[in-house]
Amino acid sequence: MASGAFFTPKKALLLAPFVSSTCSLLFAWDQNLFLTIFTSPELSDRVNPVLPGYWRVFFPRGLAQVVSLLGATTWTSVAALVCHGALLQRKGAWPWYVATAALAVGHLVFVPFVAPAIKYILDDEGGMSKERKLAEPGSRNVDMQERWLWFNRKTSLNLELNSQQPGKVLLDISRSTEIVGGATNLPIR
Repeated sequence: MASGAFFTPKKALLLAPFVSSTCSLLFAWDQNLFLTIFTSPELSDRVNPVLPGYWRVFFPRGLAQVVSLLGATTWTSVAALVCHGALLQRKGAWPWYVATAALAVGHLVFVPFVAPAIKYILDDEGGMSKERKLAEPGSRNVDMQERWLWFNRKTSLNLELNSQQPGKVLLDISRSTEIVGGATNLPIR
């Protein structure tokens, strides 16, 4: 059957880290796009008291998606290395799959840096009364949102964008007859 030659479990596994890291990158970009709106000077004063409630709803959902995508990237990279390590080594792709798994796990290194900003917003510490703000000067929720967005951009650009390498390598691998399989055993062009 022709579809077997086009799509095989081997290809799916080798492509999975690229797909999941692409999804992670798109989610990070969407977060940046939509959450930056809340930090605009025009809206920040009105948004400041709304952010804690927004984050209480957004955070569990967003965290589940981020952890799922990072897990998918990590474990499909590891599975590709275990199941198809010889092929990946022959094609020079093995280091890219190792790097992709490491970068996905490396994303978690930023947790201690962003957790205080998220907790600050969730606890609504930036929505203090005027008297308390004078007694205990601190940042606003919007300022913490900006701090979180800064780290989100850094992890997106440094980690997730670099996780895209297996997909580029897979394009070269898929041109070989070793991965195509099927009745015709023809390379994809």
